[in-house]
Amino acid sequence: MIENIAIYLFFGTMWSLYWESFGPEEYPMNNSKRFRYIFFWPIGTSIWVIGFTIGFIHHLIRLFRGEE
Repeated sequence: MIENIAIYLFFGTMWSLYWESFGPEEYPMNNSKRFRYIFFWPIGTSIWVIGFTIGFIHHLIRLFRGEE
């Protein structure tokens, strides 16, 4: 059980460090964002993956139709 919690927090920390390093400069990281990114990372990661997938599919559709 403790191992699962440690893995969950590890992935949350990595997700938070990703946004700390590559996040937009206009919105600096504060403690509430760090908490949110560490403990609620599955929500943000899922949304990011879904958005990336949808964008990639739309790009492929435009590419094959010759709109670019």
